[in-house]
Amino acid sequence: MAKGDLTAKLDLPAHTVEVMSTDDEVGQLTCAFNEMSSNLSKSGVVFEQMIANLRQVIEDIVQVSQGLAVGHLRVTPKAEYRGDFVQIKNALETALSDLWQVIEDIVQVSQGLAEGRQHVTAKAEYRGDFVQIKNALETAATKLAEATRKNALQDWIKTGQTQLNDHMSGEQDIMTLAQNIITFLTTYLDAQIGVFYLLEEGMLEEGEKERKGNLSKSSRLKLVASYAYIQRKGMANEFKLGEGLVGQAALEKRKILVADIPEDYIYIQSGLGGAVPQNILVMPFLYENAVKGVIEIGSFYEITEVQLEFLEQVMPNIGIAVNTADSRTKMQALLFSDQ
Repeated sequence: MAKGDLTAKLDLPAHTVEVMSTDDEVGQLTCAFNEMSSNLSKSGVVFEQMIANLRQVIEDIVQVSQGLAVGHLRVTPKAEYRGDFVQIKNALETALSDLWQVIEDIVQVSQGLAEGRQHVTAKAEYRGDFVQIKNALETAATKLAEATRKNALQDWIKTGQTQLNDHMSGEQDIMTLAQNIITFLTTYLDAQIGVFYLLEEGMLEEGEKERKGNLSKSSRLKLVASYAYIQRKGMANEFKLGEGLVGQAALEKRKILVADIPEDYIYIQSGLGGAVPQNILVMPFLYENAVKGVIEIGSFYEITEVQLEFLEQVMPNIGIAVNTADSRTKMQALLFSDQ
């Protein structure tokens, strides 16, 4: 037994067997020794089985770990887990399942981002340190959506600039040019009404130049083109500098945006009835810092920052186109008068 042989028993001579069967102390000692040897032998078998099971569990944990190390997420526990080892099996299967769901979720989010989808979201349940991955994915999706939105708005502005330039190209007379401009701007902005005022310069009186720059107080802003505009009784078709919103925008050389519109200010008429716009934008266009005219836009809806940015960018081009057309008209008038 000292050498590990748990099956050893007392091997006594035949003449002592009778002694063992007796109830004396020697016989009892012998029986107790043999019983201990039998119990130890059984314990050895149980211990060996326990060692074998433990070895299987360890080997299984190793094969699962190696599978994960090489990126094989479909690896599963194969050993037979017993007793408390079942908890290890459950933990492994849960970890593998959670990891697989996270990987699948990362793939679907990444594919959505690559395809330009703006509202892709993480769907799996992230736990522990995986929450950092979820936060990173959601941040990336949010930033991509914002970048895509900004790019779309910039594309809208650039497209509008290009299309407006096409509408202003060629040798157009000033009336045709004004009508093309106000029609395009009103429709492109999804507005409901638009008016184009052209500055008609008056003669400068003595000392007036120093007071008002290159514009005379007799200068007028005259309505020359419109979109969906109907003249109403008592509504002016021309304004002096500083008169009304149109004249004030020209005088200050800056845009004026008004949200609270009086009911009698301007009217949008259709075959189904009429209504007052909720927002009015009055914006002058200049050429070499000199006012050439004013554009007025009326809309049922709020005029957005992007729409304002678009108008800010196209106003200089409108000023150039109007000045060119005006100069051409004056030149043709001079040529005709010389004849």
